[in-house]
Amino acid sequence: MSRLYDNQPLQNLAVKTYSWGKLWNPTPYKSGCGVIVEGTIQGRSRLAITDVDKNKFRYVVLHIACQRAHKRKFDATNKEIEPNFSETKKVSTGFLNSSYKVAAVGESDALKLEDLVSLICKEELNALTIISQPEVERQEELISFWIEENHTMKMELVESDHIRLRTCGDSPFIESIVKLDANGEPVTVSNYSGGEDIGSSWTQKIMNLKLTDAPSAAAAAAQGECAGDDEWDD
Repeated sequence: MSRLYDNQPLQNLAVKTYSWGKLWNPTPYKSGCGVIVEGTIQGRSRLAITDVDKNKFRYVVLHIACQRAHKRKFDATNKEIEPNFSETKKVSTGFLNSSYKVAAVGESDALKLEDLVSLICKEELNALTIISQPEVERQEELISFWIEENHTMKMELVESDHIRLRTCGDSPFIESIVKLDANGEPVTVSNYSGGEDIGSSWTQKIMNLKLTDAPSAAAAAAQGECAGDDEWDD
């Protein structure tokens, strides 16, 4: 059942503030291709960073129990290639969808947890996530990922949500995130950093569709005026 977005859970999170003694510039952290991570949200926190020029930056930090991770891959045209999630896959052996065999696709390129940590975790940023929620950060199996707060305003993310995210380069900054159902299939449209707010864009599209499909009163009246008497008779 669908429901309207409610940002009250986010508002109830206390904001931890931190003074950054230089200009805040996450770009140097974002080199590399990045990673794709699936996992479950175990905790959330809000962080406000004020840099040396008094600019303020707000983030939601998601503390994730990671279940699988892969490096992102791109071809020569910079189009993303799906990683090799498994060493085998099902291949159809006939015209009917019910006939399959298991075929080898090569060694899985999954990242081990320790490799993921060494790839994306940055010491300076780790210090801030410990400030934001120290009791979570003491759990070594959790990894903290950052997303700008304004990019979460129309997408409700809470504890126990199963998600898939892509990072901006080899960093903890989230480029896109989507919720997954029990079968690992997406249940929401990805929220891409820098893109449209999810709630507003989809609501607007639905409303626009309704307005387009519904004839105006004037048009309906005009159709009535043009109809001949025989068209109205049973």
